[in-house]
Order: sequence, then C-alpha cells, then structure tokens
Amino acid sequence: GTLLDVNEYRFMPDYEPDKSELASRDVVSRRMTEHMRKGFGVPSPYGEHLWLDIRHLGEKHITTNLREVYDISTHFLGVNPIHQLIPVRPTHHYSMGGVRINKDGHAYGLEGLFSAGEAACWDMHGFNRLGGNSLAETVVAGGIIGRHIVEYLQGTETTYSTAIVNAEVRRQQQRIDDLI
Repeated sequence: GTLLDVNEYRFMPDYEPDKSELASRDVVSRRMTEHMRKGFGVPSPYGEHLWLDIRHLGEKHITTNLREVYDISTHFLGVNPIHQLIPVRPTHHYSMGGVRINKDGHAYGLEGLFSAGEAACWDMHGFNRLGGNSLAETVVAGGIIGRHIVEYLQGTETTYSTAIVNAEVRRQQQRIDDLI
C-alpha cells in the first residue's frame, strides 16, 4: 500500500526515496509523525491520521491475501478498502528497553537483581520483539540467565517472604471469581 497525506499526496518517497513505504516500521512511523507535524495530517474527531491506499491491489487480492485488513477496515472503521482509503496513524509497536543487564542477566548496580525476556535490555539488542523472535529469545535468555541465577544463589542463604505473592494470588483469584 501507499501512504497519503491530507492532500492525498504520496509523501514517503520524499523522505525515503529508495524504499518509500517499504522502509522499516520504525522509519515509516517516524516519517509519518514528521509529516503530520508539518501540518499534512488528516483532521478527524479521533485525532490526526494519514491514509493508507490499497485500492490499486484490487478486490480479489484484498479479500483473499489481505483478509484481516479488509475485515478490520470494514468492521471497525466502516471503510471498504476496495474503494476507500484507510485512516492510519503511527503508534507504539514495542519497547526496546527494560532493566539494563550484563551478559549474565545481572542488573548493573543492583546486586541480586536479574532480568530476562522483554523486561530486560541485554547488550545484544534488548531481547525485544524484532522479527517476532520474542518467544525464542525469552526461552534462550531464560536458560542462560536462569543458570547464572542458580550460580549466584549457590552457597547463599536466601529468605523470601511469600506474603506479598500470596496476597496477590488472592486478589487475582477474586478478580476471576468476580468475572465468573
């Protein structure tokens, strides 16, 4: 698809001439935000947006290969993307943040605190969601960091109070009971 502004002008080639809309998601999102800040967003009661145009792909392609886009557009937006533009805006996809940890999963400057998965920022690349690898990365990080936690705790006497955990379990069970 192509991104269009309030004037139905395709702006991405101006910012990213080589890749246009095929630039990485973070680049496209930044360029969309930049373009809207320049006053080219489409005003709406729900805030400014831009347009995504997939009309040129045709009905067959949209209703088969892009079925989810078609369903979301028609059911939630009341827009038929075969004939109409789809309102879109940049949004947060994931965070590359978390507790800053060393190669062993130990937090810098916080003795005894370890982190793994999406709660961690490992020097590799943050154990984030890049490429949809969050599950695989979490499993790998859990194995590596779990071994280091065991090493850290060996020969150490550790006492944990379970009162907070038990109170939270009761609170969550009450929420579930209330829902049922």
